[in-house]
Amino acid sequence: MKHTAFERQKNDNINTITTFDPAQWKPQEYPLFGKFVDFARVCNCVVTDQGKMQGWFSEALWRTDVYAPFNGRVLENYYSLAFFYGCNAPWNIYHGDVQILKQLDLVLNYVFGLMREDGAIPEYNIAALDRPMLASSSFGAMYMSFTLEVAGKTMPAAMAKELYKHSLSAARFALSDEHCYLHATSFSNQILGAMTAAAKLARLNNDAAPLSLLNRAGEALLGEFMSPTNMGFLYEQDGADTFSYFLTTLWCLTALYQEWPDERVLEVLRRHGAWMSRWILPEPDGKTMLISTGHQTRSPGGHRLPNREYNGLGKIMQSLLSGQTGDEDERRFLALLLLNKEKVAKQDRLWEAAALNPLRSVATERNKATGSAYKPVNPLLLYPRYAPAKTMQKEIMRTLPCLEQQTGAENLVDKRGNQYIFVRQPGYYMGFAYQAHWSQAHEGPQFLWLDKLGTIALSANCGRGGWETVIGEIGTSRENMMAHMRKCDVDAHEITVKYSKIAQVEKTYTLRPGSVNVGLYAPWTGGRKLSERIPFLLHKTDTIHVDYGCAPTPCIEFRTITRTVAIERKGMQALSLELPSPILVSFKPIVCDDNYIKTMVSFEFPGIIFNRTGYRLLIGTEQNNN
Repeated sequence: MKHTAFERQKNDNINTITTFDPAQWKPQEYPLFGKFVDFARVCNCVVTDQGKMQGWFSEALWRTDVYAPFNGRVLENYYSLAFFYGCNAPWNIYHGDVQILKQLDLVLNYVFGLMREDGAIPEYNIAALDRPMLASSSFGAMYMSFTLEVAGKTMPAAMAKELYKHSLSAARFALSDEHCYLHATSFSNQILGAMTAAAKLARLNNDAAPLSLLNRAGEALLGEFMSPTNMGFLYEQDGADTFSYFLTTLWCLTALYQEWPDERVLEVLRRHGAWMSRWILPEPDGKTMLISTGHQTRSPGGHRLPNREYNGLGKIMQSLLSGQTGDEDERRFLALLLLNKEKVAKQDRLWEAAALNPLRSVATERNKATGSAYKPVNPLLLYPRYAPAKTMQKEIMRTLPCLEQQTGAENLVDKRGNQYIFVRQPGYYMGFAYQAHWSQAHEGPQFLWLDKLGTIALSANCGRGGWETVIGEIGTSRENMMAHMRKCDVDAHEITVKYSKIAQVEKTYTLRPGSVNVGLYAPWTGGRKLSERIPFLLHKTDTIHVDYGCAPTPCIEFRTITRTVAIERKGMQALSLELPSPILVSFKPIVCDDNYIKTMVSFEFPGIIFNRTGYRLLIGTEQNNN
């Protein structure tokens, strides 16, 4: 017996959930509760009236920034309709509801009507004009295949047959069209949905034909869709898919491996785990991990490591975890992206405590949903939960590359015009990124991480604050140049970049144990002055020292004339900025988050002698608190 109560209006519109029985819910289903409470909104905005808009969602539920009647992607909530229609759980009052089946049929037929004869699903224009339609067709094929999985046995046979036909058609287009394939070499994760759909359709219909579509894409996973082995990332706008878009990639790879347990999927994750680990920066508290995302080509990202609850990942991870530190391959670093078992258990307890008052829980979820988008139900909920133990995450954290004491440098370059440099010196770890193509990525230093003291400088992409030289009012961080690197001494590495588009400026970073020297040679600037911006990531407990005193980390902008700027952290002089002469230095806080204050420190270079100037960063040195 279903104890969930709801009301239905006379016109058969589904109204609102009024209460529920928490005893009927399994922990794996708790994340569904908000979707369940707000599901009436999805049902009630399906256009049922006769006409060309029949089957359209009259409210912008999903992908609201591109909401238009020709866009097949905004209709992906047909999976939400199918999920609640097909989910046979004691709490699910919608299971087998004929009204929802009717609405699902209308929405699917609307999507089918948008598709071209070759299976392409439009997104940014009508099907006759849109190009290349890879993402919309690939993810559309995937959502249709999941729809068939959750509701295919419950819906009429003719409807299931039509759904299978269109899902296969979309998958075939995404996996065989040359424009799609070329696009996938630059935006790799967009083809993974179609690969998942093909594998799933083969199983659901006991049909081997869709598997043949996987061959070419499967071969390209470790080839044209992925950077060289020593780099190890799938492409996103021809650059590195590191954190932001990789969460989508990981979702798709997890679903794909459930249907198609191919070793190449595991190798993609192994390589990417190694790549991702280079950009993870642990803080001195031993718990917090920051991420460097300034090199990402499309998404702004952030500076905190995201922790997500994931289902289905266990099948991918189980083959590598022996329980002995050092025995695991680089897939282990994926565990750092996830909520651990203890946090998941805590979330469950909070849900169960709130559910003791069902009326209040329903009201709370309804208030949360007001004005928010309705992202389709997560198809990975079909798979078992996966959460690593907190102790496992701590062990993995101890193996991050920045913690390795061995000095050295990596200069990684691919044929797409991507260059990434990582330098490990006694006392610090520093990363650089350069690209020969236009994107939202920041060019130049990405982070400076100090032993025992954590991240001290961190660049952002999308024009939100990078480490750069400014010529007049134009910064070098977006000029798309490649760098030259050489070992200039036994223990020193030199990175040189020659800028020529906005001026003639040559910038050289010389990295030695305990110091980073930055030199500028500027034979021509067109009369424009040179200045420097350094994006420091400061703790609220840090102290700033200048020539004439000290002060806590500033929360408001201020300026001072000084020759040195030193940052004290935990009683230690973490870093000292040495300038060529006393000059005006500006401190501008950008973002305050948790215990961090992103602060842009900028200064204008004084008179240049023989076209040369520069500054130096001294790293370390004990400092008395007094």
